[in-house]
Amino acid sequence: MAGVKLAYIRSKNVICPRGKNMETEKITVRLPVHLIRAVDTFIRMGEFGSRSEAIRRALKKYIEELMLDAAEKAEFWTKLQELQVFAEEVDKLKKK
Repeated sequence: MAGVKLAYIRSKNVICPRGKNMETEKITVRLPVHLIRAVDTFIRMGEFGSRSEAIRRALKKYIEELMLDAAEKAEFWTKLQELQVFAEEVDKLKKK
């Protein structure tokens, strides 16, 4: 990812919104200034409590979208394989 650098710093436990303990790791992230300004604007508007919360929510949403996309692709490939088997069966019946 251009413009984003991560570095491991340390781990600790925090309470997540659902009240469960969630182990977290503190990292350093380098972001373009315009993204930081946008996040800070949303913090001032009350959308996020902190930069960390904004980044956690954005990353969580992005990962959920990637997982959904991966699931859709897996479903597509499964259907494609089923169609290939069906086409092979049709070909066998045509040869008879």
